[in-house]
Amino acid sequence: MKQRQTQELVRVLMDDQQADGSFLSYSVPLGTRFGSEAKAYTTTFTQALIVGALAKIPDRPLEQVRKRAADFLLAQRGPEWSFNYWAREAPETKSRPYPDDWDDTSSAIVALTLARPKVVTGEVLGHIVALLTNTETAEGGPYRTWIVPPNAPEHWQDVDIAVNSNIAYMLQLHGVDLPNLEHLADTCIAEGRLSSPYYPSPYPIEYFLSRWYRGAYRGQLQERIVARQKTGRWGNPLDTALAVSALLNIGAEPAAVAGAVDWLRAQRPDDIAPYAFCLDPAIEGRPYVAGSRALTAAFCLEAIAKYDEAARADSAKTPAKAAKASGALDDRIHEQVVAQAMARFDQSERAIQSAARQMHDRLLGGTAASQIALLPYLFRQALGENGRSISDERVVALGVISFYGWLAYTVYDDFLDEEGEPPLLPLANIALRELVLALHREAADTRGFGAVAWPALDRQEAANAWEVTHCRVRRQSDLVRVPPPEYADRRVLAERSMGHALGCLAITMELGHGMDSLEVRAVQAFFHHFLIARQLCDDAQDWKADLQKGQINAVGAYLLSGMSKRGPSVRHLYAQLDQFFWEHAVGEINEWIFGELTQARAALKGAAFIQKPEVLEALLAPLEEAAHKAQAQQQQMVEFLRTYQPEKPA
Repeated sequence: MKQRQTQELVRVLMDDQQADGSFLSYSVPLGTRFGSEAKAYTTTFTQALIVGALAKIPDRPLEQVRKRAADFLLAQRGPEWSFNYWAREAPETKSRPYPDDWDDTSSAIVALTLARPKVVTGEVLGHIVALLTNTETAEGGPYRTWIVPPNAPEHWQDVDIAVNSNIAYMLQLHGVDLPNLEHLADTCIAEGRLSSPYYPSPYPIEYFLSRWYRGAYRGQLQERIVARQKTGRWGNPLDTALAVSALLNIGAEPAAVAGAVDWLRAQRPDDIAPYAFCLDPAIEGRPYVAGSRALTAAFCLEAIAKYDEAARADSAKTPAKAAKASGALDDRIHEQVVAQAMARFDQSERAIQSAARQMHDRLLGGTAASQIALLPYLFRQALGENGRSISDERVVALGVISFYGWLAYTVYDDFLDEEGEPPLLPLANIALRELVLALHREAADTRGFGAVAWPALDRQEAANAWEVTHCRVRRQSDLVRVPPPEYADRRVLAERSMGHALGCLAITMELGHGMDSLEVRAVQAFFHHFLIARQLCDDAQDWKADLQKGQINAVGAYLLSGMSKRGPSVRHLYAQLDQFFWEHAVGEINEWIFGELTQARAALKGAAFIQKPEVLEALLAPLEEAAHKAQAQQQQMVEFLRTYQPEKPA
């Protein structure tokens, strides 16, 4: 039954598709119904939205519809890959001309990225970023709606939240996130300013936002959408479909929209009609709105497909949830580590408790959340039979030490980077005090542990001091001339984080292996090379953001050292660094990473008492994957950088 119903929606698209692959858009005065008097246009915008909505729906009858629609859309591109509201051959391009704009361009690039990804090459992205640079209100956005010169009349200079949301989604699909656009979205949601001169209702704006926004106000955005729900839906099929997709995009449970989806499934072809989606050009001063029966059908199909996918994923989670509820050991250990560590802060004043909750959410929301707190537990697992004498209570206690060190040094690192939040400093001091007390107890109970632990922490502080002294610039202009720091053998990258290994070293020494034993040296060597590889992966991702903050990480230092001439400006320097990174440095840095991973595996191989090395080798796999991914991106980025030539302002 459900399949038959969605096929009726597909039939709407098949019936409405024109011979050239396009779909008509209809226009009526604002506030009136779409009827026989509606004006028919061929617009690129409607086409792009339909292709984007249908792109990922696994439905065979849609394949031909998508192919023909994408072919038509691809033919609408301009020489620099910008798009216009009107189709290039539409008579309105002469009778009612408009400049190319970012709403149409970003929506078209999104659609082609999803439906025809091979055509969006590095060369295409070069053109897009050049256009963006020439329409930005500040470096990194937000961006003006119309693709016109900066000296164009004021009415072409507006900045719109819906348009910038489509730009943000386009960039996100290619791995680029811009803090300025997230800040714009934060402000608009927080202040209730989700309106646009291009859209007659909030539904399209919220839909566009939901596709990319992951900021702090997602909950508020969700509340806004839910508040307008009546009798299980949001008025007409178009608005209901947009609301369902938006809610699922920002993490709503499938059950929250199940009734609305059932209603969408029940729509017959005769029920599917054009509804006001965007504003059309005014006629004789009277505002018009545009809609399309095919667009309504496409958004309904997208919402139903999103719901079905979310419901399947939710169902697939049930066994995992049951395993957790029944007490999966790693989950229980992790929960106990966090609970014991956080219990210490519950004894403190309210301000400390609030800071602790803030850091709890920050630390446990990251990709390394379970890994760091569970390192002693994972190490015990890797020991196989040799780890049977290590109790759950023991690995929890050592995990708590790791958690305290992780929390304290995360806060301190922020201050070293001049980004610290003073309210968090007392919390970090308590965590550090608990860490030191715990290490003293370990040193008293485990012979030789103090002689390993205290020097490791001293080297950690020395590494921090070296970084602050040698790897900072006060002004961006200093980057043009400052000599880069020498990371040499990159040992400092491991020493900054070697505290993470202390729990595993404590277990090794508790088993009777002395501080100078092959076993202790093997564990130290494994973590040494693992931590360097992990930091190199992070530095390869963050080198530009770090430089923009005045911090020269290991990859940034390598790039600067490769510049025989820097300048004549900071902006020119960044362009040089980008090109050098993708054309030359990626391969070299990957060789460093692969070399460190090889040595980490060799250290495990030389530690016979680690009977299940694959447990610890699993820590290395994501780093290897990240390096391979960067290698795969290299060719596309080289094409992009060779094409990207921003125009000079007029």
